[in-house]
Amino acid sequence: MGIPLLEINDIQLRIGLDGTVLGSEPGWALCTDPPLLGEAARGKARRQPRLANSQFWHHLTTDPMPGATEAVRHHADLAFLQLQQLRQFATEGPLAIAIPAHYEREDMQLLLGLAEAANIQIKALIDPGVLLAQLAMPESETVLYLDASLYALSMTTITQGAHLQRLKAQLIHSAGYQHTLDRLASASASRLIQSHRFDPMHQAETEQQLFDQLYEQINASEALGEPLVSLYHDAAQYDVRLSDEDLRAASAEMVPSLVKGINAAASGSTEVLISHRAARLSGLAHGISLMPGITLTPLSSMALFEVFDAFQADLQSSQDMRQLILSRRNPKDHQQDSKPSSTPRLQPTHVLQNGLAIALERFIERDDLEFTLSKTTKTEDWQITPGQLALSINQKTVTSIQPLIAGDIVQVGRETFQFIKVG
Repeated sequence: MGIPLLEINDIQLRIGLDGTVLGSEPGWALCTDPPLLGEAARGKARRQPRLANSQFWHHLTTDPMPGATEAVRHHADLAFLQLQQLRQFATEGPLAIAIPAHYEREDMQLLLGLAEAANIQIKALIDPGVLLAQLAMPESETVLYLDASLYALSMTTITQGAHLQRLKAQLIHSAGYQHTLDRLASASASRLIQSHRFDPMHQAETEQQLFDQLYEQINASEALGEPLVSLYHDAAQYDVRLSDEDLRAASAEMVPSLVKGINAAASGSTEVLISHRAARLSGLAHGISLMPGITLTPLSSMALFEVFDAFQADLQSSQDMRQLILSRRNPKDHQQDSKPSSTPRLQPTHVLQNGLAIALERFIERDDLEFTLSKTTKTEDWQITPGQLALSINQKTVTSIQPLIAGDIVQVGRETFQFIKVG
């Protein structure tokens, strides 16, 4: 049996296996007693706004939060409760988790701790862009994965060669779906006031109806705001349809940041993979399509689960648990099999740790490493010497000096180092 994948995106957290979504819930909570999670919480958030929280996956911390209760002290408590809730969709065996692009080492450690507390075994934490990069054209040297969540627009930079390697993951705009939906709700209210002298934002019930319908459109239509919105109050029906101008204005401020981020990351032949979530934000995909030298590839809502299913064999071939996967063998690259043994080894220039690429010449100056890096006297190839802690290269334990090539993944304790070639 395969390993299910949990995708953490606060618009909709999804668990999938074998091309099927086993279950999903939005990243919402209502701090009642007992707390409500997921769709049950989102459906009451506008009626009880002081108790609503939808930022606990975006800001995964143990800092005390406003509105804390005895049962829910901080965002980590809410994430823990939702992990328990999602576990019911895949009750046996370990999970793999596709992590948000902006998660740093502390976020991932906290996530692993929450999973352990919820009795969930974690096979791997995986950057989704690294999996999805296999959908890019073979000639694309740089692959950018663009995604949207409730509170951010993110971009992951991946280099394509013998390995698909994450070089950088960043938030390129602090506004996401929630900001866009707030703008669309305001535009809807303005039009209803003009046409019917009715303000849906003055009634908690009609405000909830409005946001319910806008949220439904995230998964039901090609672009936000296209279907007619119908609200009901005091036996009367109020209809509103937003204009193209309203839709573009709701996401317009994201486009300049997007263009700037892509221009900064583009190198050689560059392809942008845009998630189904980001593609539905009006104007973003159009803004990318106008950029010279950029290839745009929209992804389906099931793309991540499809490429993960193809990755299952590689993942299950290792007995290691709690892996951090920021690089993988490129399934489309067959050059290594066809090259003669005399082909020169591709020497690394940088080491990738926690999403940050560091030049090896600078990296070896650190005094906190549990291994030693050096160059051979004759060829000046890089090599690694294990220290006191167990060390593995590409999931194989080593106990003596070993040569390093670009693409090698070194694990020491809970630390993972990816050796890459830049330039």
